[in-house]
Amino acid sequence: MTAQLANDATPAQQEEYPIPTRIIADFFPTTVRLPDDRLRHNVRVQATDVGLYVFADKPPADDLSGALFFSPIVWAETTNQRPPARVSFVIMTELGGVAVTQLLGCGCAYADLKYWTPAWVSRSLPWGGGAGA
Repeated sequence: MTAQLANDATPAQQEEYPIPTRIIADFFPTTVRLPDDRLRHNVRVQATDVGLYVFADKPPADDLSGALFFSPIVWAETTNQRPPARVSFVIMTELGGVAVTQLLGCGCAYADLKYWTPAWVSRSLPWGGGAGA
């Protein structure tokens, strides 16, 4: 699987995203600055055992191809402690740093994305657990 910015490729160019088996962290609502310098608001960020996913909308039936962004996480360059709530931080990926700012509020205006629970969320790893997991 090659790291990629989901919206930069046509559907024919996109490879199937790897399916996570474990979640490490789930942040919502957030604002992110992606490695290509795009700024997106009210998105869901999920650090998983296969990489970092960013969703702007709830994907239908856990279809990961709807992700705004995906790239494997570079744990050696990412903070070794799970960031506390309401603090900005950077998760390093193979495509570069993804700056994540956790927003105030519950994200209830984005109920579909807020209440979406993908199948792999029931199985978790500790922060940094993606390294060698």
